[in-house]
Amino acid sequence: MPAIRLPASPAGVKFAANLVDSVSRQVRVDEQWALYHYEIHALSCLACHDAYRVYKSRGQLCPEGHALAITVADLFYTRPSSDGHLKMYAHDRENYREVHIEIPSGYEQVLSLLRAVESALRRDDAFLRPKSFDSSYHVPSRQPGVHPRRDAAVRPPSPPHRTRVVAPEGARRKDKRGSLWEQDIEQLRRDEAMEKKLRYNLEVRSPSALSARRFNP
Repeated sequence: MPAIRLPASPAGVKFAANLVDSVSRQVRVDEQWALYHYEIHALSCLACHDAYRVYKSRGQLCPEGHALAITVADLFYTRPSSDGHLKMYAHDRENYREVHIEIPSGYEQVLSLLRAVESALRRDDAFLRPKSFDSSYHVPSRQPGVHPRRDAAVRPPSPPHRTRVVAPEGARRKDKRGSLWEQDIEQLRRDEAMEKKLRYNLEVRSPSALSARRFNP
C-alpha cells in the first residue's frame, strides 16, 4: 500500500478565487465533512481502500464504508472531461442543473469511489446504489424498492402419535366372554331377586309361625 497522506480537514480547505464561476462553486462545509469521513475511513480499511479496484475485482465495501460511500455518492458524481480527466459535479436540487465542484487536494479515495460509482452506473452493475444517481441532476431513485419477503410461517408436521382408548372394566370383561357374560349377569339378577323374595317371605312368615306355636301348643 502506498504511503498514506491524510487529507486536509474541512476547516482548513482553501479554494482559489479564480476557480469559482457561474457554474462552479466551493464545497460546502457539510459536503466537505462527508468527503473527509469517507476518505479517512477508506485509508485505514482494507476492504474499502481504492474503491475502483474493489469494484473491478467484484468486491464489496464494508458496511461502514458502504454507508459513508452512499452519502458521498448522493452528493456528488463524476464525468470524464475532454482531456480525459474526471470532473466532479454536485447535484443541484433546486435548479436541476450541473454544478462543477473543484476537488480538494488529497482526496484520492473519494475520486476512486466516484470513479467506481460512475463505471457501475454506466454498466448497470450493482456495486453501489446511491439514493440519486442521475447523471445531470438530483432525482428520486428510479430503482424499484426491494422489500424483504415475508414468508408465511410453516409449522413442522406434528410427530405421529397413537391414541389409546381405555375401555371400562365391564366392557373389557364383556369383550372377553361375549354372550356368556350377559347370561351370567342375567342369572345373577334372577338369583338376587329370588333371594330377596325368600328373605322377605321368611321375615313375614316367621312371626306368624311363632304365634301359631304359641296359641296352638
